[in-house]
Amino acid sequence: MKGFLLEQERKRVLGGYIRTLQEKYGAEILLEEPLAPRVEIRGSQELSKGPSDAKITIVEFSDFECPFCSKVQGTLGEVLKAYPEDVRLVYRHFPLSFHRNALTASEATMCAQDQGKFWPMHDEIFSDQKNIAVDDLKKHAETIGLEMTEFNNCSISAPTKSMLLRMLMKPVALVSQPPRPSMSMVLSWRAGTI
Repeated sequence: MKGFLLEQERKRVLGGYIRTLQEKYGAEILLEEPLAPRVEIRGSQELSKGPSDAKITIVEFSDFECPFCSKVQGTLGEVLKAYPEDVRLVYRHFPLSFHRNALTASEATMCAQDQGKFWPMHDEIFSDQKNIAVDDLKKHAETIGLEMTEFNNCSISAPTKSMLLRMLMKPVALVSQPPRPSMSMVLSWRAGTI
């Protein structure tokens, strides 16, 4: 990522130098600038950190029971901290069917989102990933200060949450074959930056 940002700065400086040459010597560029590829991230952007106009968007398709997904959380945190204006993280639920508690954990984070605390619940679950059975999730909810009656009522409506999760996961079928948790990075190109 650092290399990408340095390359962007190099291109900006080079562009300024070329404009100076054009003004001073009347040089003319006859080639058209190619259109930059555009990647659209479909679906809800509610589960995101970082500025919506960030240069780089990381889309994380994740499973709360996946050990590799847990391991990458520290690195993602470091990237967001190091580049607060340049990077946005978008979270996508991707509970795998063979992970017994993954879907329930995803539902719990959605219930936390109803109270505006998706990220605290996300972090709490990943910090204690081996303990994500229903009773554990309730303890996590208490730890982050959720209103427990509302949380319990929300988590009881599992069919509704499961349907919503399936809707959120539809774009994943196009991204990952065979299905597995993964990361995608989208570079947001803007006119004038290259």
